[in-house]
Amino acid sequence: MKNISVKKIGIDLQRLILPICLLLMIAGLEGCKKKPDLPKEEPPMETPNHGQVLGEITEQTIGASGGQLATADGNVKLVVPPGALDNDVKISIQEVSNTIGKVGVGRAYRLLPETVKFLKDVELTFGYTDADYSGTRRELLYMAYQTTDGKWHKTNTSVYNTTQNLVSVKTRHFSDWSIYAGAKIVHNIGKDELFARDVAKLEVISVEPPKENNDDDLLYPVVTAVKIKRWSQSGSSEHTSGQLINEGESATYIAPNEITSGGELEIIAYLDMTSVQWDPKRPYPDFVYFLRDRMILLPDEFIYWDRYGSKVFSQTVEKSFIKGKMDIKGLYNSETQHGQTVRIFCATPTQGIHKFAGRDDAYVTHYISGFYSSSIYECEYVEKYEKGSVLITKVEDGYIEGLVSGNLHYTDKPCIAFAYDKMFMKFRIKKT
Repeated sequence: MKNISVKKIGIDLQRLILPICLLLMIAGLEGCKKKPDLPKEEPPMETPNHGQVLGEITEQTIGASGGQLATADGNVKLVVPPGALDNDVKISIQEVSNTIGKVGVGRAYRLLPETVKFLKDVELTFGYTDADYSGTRRELLYMAYQTTDGKWHKTNTSVYNTTQNLVSVKTRHFSDWSIYAGAKIVHNIGKDELFARDVAKLEVISVEPPKENNDDDLLYPVVTAVKIKRWSQSGSSEHTSGQLINEGESATYIAPNEITSGGELEIIAYLDMTSVQWDPKRPYPDFVYFLRDRMILLPDEFIYWDRYGSKVFSQTVEKSFIKGKMDIKGLYNSETQHGQTVRIFCATPTQGIHKFAGRDDAYVTHYISGFYSSSIYECEYVEKYEKGSVLITKVEDGYIEGLVSGNLHYTDKPCIAFAYDKMFMKFRIKKT
């Protein structure tokens, strides 16, 4: 038998083991490498819920001869032409919370019954305020409706009024309706009311125009970012002292370090119109290449009020809390405008609604150039109260915040019906 040395066996084993170890090491290294990220599945689009009922219902029975129906505030009007119905139908309009999303403009309304069968088109007209369409333009406004499955649909028959804040549509469909904007500045971070050093993140989004002869075109998810040439701000020297950071497709606004008086600020986005899909059915105005978004800058304590669509910001705030009763005044004086004073009284300023009542409850007054209006007035020695309320929204950290909404009667016309101004006020006061 041939002798085999132990040394030779060791060498042969070493030659065999080394390649095996190398292979195992390579396999181990491959296993330790980071696996490529798999593409993430986009989450399914959430179907918005239907809005919750907000306002009072307006009802009327309309038959074959046609008719009209409008909300009490005149914000919505329905015209049913003769022959659109072949029998009597009770038709209703009621405000609901708006679930249309970021491109929505103004309020939403529910028209019933959804099962109604019209033989002809009916005309539906919605109104909106200047504040409602901040960030967009009249030329970009359309109507949309929500079907029973919760999805919003564009309409291709929307018509905007060139001089008034109105949008109308011809339809044979009843459901929830709202105005939407084809392009709009939206706030991804922050609100449209800012205090010192608050931050707002802005961008412009757009929706493709409704397609010709297609009234079932989905409003979402076709929302795309718009290219921006530049951003700018416009306002008083105090309010434009904030920082506007241009970030291309978006912008960040940082409010001033100190705000001594309230006021409005405009953020302007100049659009790259090649990224905006314009509706060929509408004229192409030369000035639509920019959008304006209005923001309100507020000091630590403030009162402001809206009269005939114009906001007035108090320059001075006076306050007292004798025996816990809130009595606050906002004063405004100007060389170019009439001086104004508002007074808001609430005997028990706790969170909740305090309806206009007597001088020991809740009342509001307004003075401008010798003319007084008040939530309290006397007619033939009888004290009466206008409709409205003081709504305390927050009592926290030593501050009281709230809103006033209602009618203030002209005190020099106490027995004349409808002799009043509609007023909206907002306040934030430190309880000291």
